[in-house]
Amino acid sequence: MMLSHTQAAPSQRALSIKANLAAGGLTIPSDFIGYSFNTTTMLKGLLNGSATSLINLAKMVGSSGRLRVGGSDQDWSPAPNLTPQLASDLGAFVTALGAGWKCLYGLDLAINDPALAATQAGYLDAVMGSKVSFHFGNEPMASGYLNTGNYAARWNSYYSSLIAALPAAALMAPDELSFSPVPTLVNGLTPTKNGLAAITMHWYVALGTPHTAEGLIATIRANILSVTNTTGFFNNNEWAGSVPQVVTESNSFSGGGLPGVSDRLCAAIWYLNQAMVFAKGGFAGLCTHNNLAWDGSSGWANGPVVGAVKPNAYGALLVQPDLISCAPGAIFYGIYLFSKVLGQQILKAQTDSNANHTSLATLGPNGSANILIANNDTVNSLVVTPDQTSVWTSANVLMLSGSGPYDAAPTLGGASIGVGGTWGGAPTPINFGQTVTIPPCCAALIQIQP
Repeated sequence: MMLSHTQAAPSQRALSIKANLAAGGLTIPSDFIGYSFNTTTMLKGLLNGSATSLINLAKMVGSSGRLRVGGSDQDWSPAPNLTPQLASDLGAFVTALGAGWKCLYGLDLAINDPALAATQAGYLDAVMGSKVSFHFGNEPMASGYLNTGNYAARWNSYYSSLIAALPAAALMAPDELSFSPVPTLVNGLTPTKNGLAAITMHWYVALGTPHTAEGLIATIRANILSVTNTTGFFNNNEWAGSVPQVVTESNSFSGGGLPGVSDRLCAAIWYLNQAMVFAKGGFAGLCTHNNLAWDGSSGWANGPVVGAVKPNAYGALLVQPDLISCAPGAIFYGIYLFSKVLGQQILKAQTDSNANHTSLATLGPNGSANILIANNDTVNSLVVTPDQTSVWTSANVLMLSGSGPYDAAPTLGGASIGVGGTWGGAPTPINFGQTVTIPPCCAALIQIQP
């Protein structure tokens, strides 16, 4: 299914933004970015230490991150056949990504076999030790095999079995689709919320949302956060307290994405909005889901088609028909641009415009501000005048751009990212007082130099 869209003649809007170097807030965790893969991807042997193309592309975002393995196919009967060899391969894959990468692994809760879960967890623990943590079940309420009345009993039986075998195991819960039942579900667990390594949940855009770039991006715009407050579905932060919250599975339209929107430039802009909002809300991580491997005519490793939508319409990491090389999806461009502010402290920033944009200012490693701006307007360019509270002379601008919101081949720094992470793009320098023009539905990272 391909969607067609028309675009009005562009005009310009203006934005002045000034980062306050003395007004810092939360720090974005260095391992904030993550990828989520269906369990079948691992079972098919794609996640191993020799997957050089996939590894080189995935680790472009940095030496720290989260690799989540799970999804609807983790809750099968019989349970996914994790073997010691597959566990060893997965551990080698995680190690190859970088020293700071960790694995979040989903064990089959639907089959109700705590002993098998403990056995499989033991395979992974033997390979990865403290680098692996576990969750039981994938969206158990949304899937319909459990409810708020019986979830805790089954989860607790798994907990008892796993902790008896692996006393130091790190556990997460509940990996549910909706945010609203999370406190109720977690409050019934034996270790209580404070005994969890993280509180986990999923977030997708409902397919009922208008199937346009504007509709997709507006799902985040409705929940913009400042550095200091929470609103809407992010108010779980007040309940979670000091326990990390991780979105272990997320992407654009649910059901496998929407060709013509989820695989276009607008998905990268949506991701930047999402990442900025979750980071400002104090979340510890955000894993973007990749629905299996390749959308070839053979349907290899795809599972069933969902309506007219093939599963890899929103993938960030796309295994190619040779089943060896890996290319980036459009959303990866947003993920990579956001990776440039990982580990940095969020700064307050003053703006003079209500233009349709989302911005994030951080304290860069050189003591000057980095300013990330997504132009959410799909028609008008945004002319930005960047500034900070201390004197500066120059900045480097890394631009994510394309011909419009539905461009299937965006560029970053003037070049596309190729197979295996090959990329020849570069930032453009500007001087103090110069403006940066961000085209419609594009983004820029402005790195002010000392």
